[in-house]
Amino acid sequence: MSAEDRRAMVVAAAVSEFSEHGFEGTATEAIANRAGVSQPYLFQLFGSKRDLFIATVREAFARTWHTFESAGETARQTDPSTQGILHAMGEAYCDLLRDRALLRCQLHAYAACADDEIRAVVRAEFSALHGRIAALSGAPADVLDAWFARGMLMNTIAAIAPDLTEDGEHLTLALLTPVEGPKPRSAIARDKAQAIAEAATRAAAKSRTLGRRPVVRKSAARRHPPTV
Repeated sequence: MSAEDRRAMVVAAAVSEFSEHGFEGTATEAIANRAGVSQPYLFQLFGSKRDLFIATVREAFARTWHTFESAGETARQTDPSTQGILHAMGEAYCDLLRDRALLRCQLHAYAACADDEIRAVVRAEFSALHGRIAALSGAPADVLDAWFARGMLMNTIAAIAPDLTEDGEHLTLALLTPVEGPKPRSAIARDKAQAIAEAATRAAAKSRTLGRRPVVRKSAARRHPPTV
């Protein structure tokens, strides 16, 4: 077995161990035992526990990107629209979330960002992933940001409710709902006015039910008529 193969084997074992105990709580001896190598040999392959953890971070991001890339390229053959590509990548990610070791290793990577070196790598990897998906999908910034936000929501759902990753229906609901850009101000104002009108209608109906006369608010002009 080549040194590269052994490195890959140790990284795979490290993903499992780090996903259980995080960066601080994982012993390199446990990783070496899982990988079937000696602890001194582990440090020959990776200079420190931090270096090994960073290797697992890079592996997690690489697997995520390859999953997105494969799904996105396939979608381009059938539905090359931005929404089609994002939808296909979202479905593929929902499948990837069934790998709980990979998911939890990713979450531990964010938690370990108190370490300057780890934070720099996580930030660089996340930024690179964001840029690659932007290039592959052609999504504008607001759509892409909303899609990533929903992806982080899926991480949370998959972490706290692993049973939902099995049927997929509930897990994919938030991510696969068509992503729209922010509403224009006119639409927001219209929605707010409609909500106020509906609340007033409900209040008036309740007053009639209780035998009360609806309160009619006078305008400022009628309350304080101008003096001549």
